[in-house]
Amino acid sequence: MAPKSAKKESSTKKYTPQQASNPNSNHGNNNNNSSSNNPPNWPDLKPLVPASDLHLETLLDDQIPIIRNLFTATLCKTYVSFLSTLPLVTTPGRPKKDEAVRVNDRFQMHDSAFAER
Repeated sequence: MAPKSAKKESSTKKYTPQQASNPNSNHGNNNNNSSSNNPPNWPDLKPLVPASDLHLETLLDDQIPIIRNLFTATLCKTYVSFLSTLPLVTTPGRPKKDEAVRVNDRFQMHDSAFAER
């Protein structure tokens, strides 16, 4: 266990839910998040697997449904490559007592054209 003096940080910023919902927030990241104003050029969602080849499977009743092979290997590679170019924002938080630290990197924006696809 760390000494009590090590627990206190002199200049820490508190992370708030408002920062999480603000696409212009750069909390924990020095990237200039100008991409939040200009949606990226999303790759096509093609090729798609025929619907007749897709099957819903339940891993945990009423909680975790999955669809195996929803995307083709080509589509997965295309999106992994594309998404790795987007600027990510780290969303740190302070853990509650006896909980592990959780740090997530994410990309957030409002893109109605992508949502309509």
